[in-house]
Amino acid sequence: MATLTYASKPVTSEQIAHTTKMLRSFRAFLDSEYTEMSAGYGSTLTKNEARRKLHFLLDVAVNRRAGIPDVPARKHSSEYQLHQHRDRWRIHDIVTRRVRT
Repeated sequence: MATLTYASKPVTSEQIAHTTKMLRSFRAFLDSEYTEMSAGYGSTLTKNEARRKLHFLLDVAVNRRAGIPDVPARKHSSEYQLHQHRDRWRIHDIVTRRVRT
């Protein structure tokens, strides 16, 4: 089993084969007449959800191939979420003229 390096991480040829198989299954679903796809763990994806997921997976694959490490999106970081939550409450307080103690 060959081991390659993508984005400074070792990757086996088996992992690459599974990723390729997954990307092809998404593409086959999008080209089919079916409206929902099993996403594992009892959940399903619609065509729009599958299209968004496929775009995300392709972006990750391209970035890994280019040597760019996986970095979670800024909006998914807990610090960003906390700031968003506080900002929403501040705006809510201003609009409702509520004073928090």
